[in-house]
Formats: sequence, C-alpha cells, structure tokens
Amino acid sequence: MIITCMGVTRDRVGWGCRILYVHRASTLLQRKGDQVLNDAVCDGQGVHQVAGGAAPGTGPIHGLILFGHGSRDPDWARPLREVAARIAAGDGAPAIELAFLEFLEPTLEHACDRLVSAGVQRIAILPMFIAQSGHVRRDLPARMEAVRLRHPAVRIELAVAVGEDARVQAVMAEVAVAALNGD
Repeated sequence: MIITCMGVTRDRVGWGCRILYVHRASTLLQRKGDQVLNDAVCDGQGVHQVAGGAAPGTGPIHGLILFGHGSRDPDWARPLREVAARIAAGDGAPAIELAFLEFLEPTLEHACDRLVSAGVQRIAILPMFIAQSGHVRRDLPARMEAVRLRHPAVRIELAVAVGEDARVQAVMAEVAVAALNGD
C-alpha cells in the first residue's frame, strides 16, 4: 500500500507507525521498531492510497473524495486529513483524496485526475458539509459534470452531505451534551 500524506509532521500515523523522515515530494519510511510497514510519499496534496491492495500497476478500482469548502487557513483542513488518514489505514481501504471548493488544493478536478491516473474506475464524492448547502446543490454538481466530461469511462457518484447522515447527527448530539457537562 502506498499512502500520500498532507505534509503533516506527526509522531504517529494511522496504526502507530512512526515517521522517520518527512519532506515534500520525498519518500518516507514508516517503521515500527525495525520492521518497515509500508512506503509513503509526502507531496503536500492529499491523503491517498494509490495501490489499494490491487495487483501492482493496476491500481485500485474504487476511490473516495472527501470534499470540503476550504479556507485561507491551511490548518482548517486538519480534521478532514484525520478522517482521510483513518480511512486509508483500514484494510481494503479505497484510494482516497481530499478536494476543496476554494482556497485550498487540490481542487475536485485535480483530485479526480489523480485517482483516475492511479487506475480508479469508480469515484464516490462525499461532501464534508453539515447540510445540503447551495455549494453542495449547485457548485459541486457543476464541477462534477466537468470531471465526468474529462473522464467519461469513470463512474462518478455524489453522496449526500455527511451531516445529513443520522449517525453523524447522533455523534454531534453526544458532543453537544458533553459540552454542557464540561467534557
């Protein structure tokens, strides 16, 4: 499995692998003791698994894009990077990219291009929005149409905004109640 990280220097990644060396556009080795667990490439663009457990050179069949609004503050995307890293660390994880509407890179078009170049044949786009906003109803479908024209052989699907899911709403309610208790 090959994972591309967001250029975030952390003591631990995913399942507790220690990063020994981090630099943009350089190769890293993640080690647990002396055992090399996997290679990773840090290019500052996205968190993706580009080999996805498929045969070498064939790439993964499924890809996932976590689509966020974006911000002028690059640290704003930290929670999205955390979610992407958790997904990428799972067994049988899809290829995964982050994409942003504005201010941050990569764009939806660039993220899709990267997945397609890795061999992905189906891409699910999950809006990381609390609700089906105007961006999700208008801006995102227009960008998706442009991507579909660029990659007509790839199946590209739009999921409902993450905040519309009852499971996410339940966790938000728990966090809200915990805030009342000072947790």
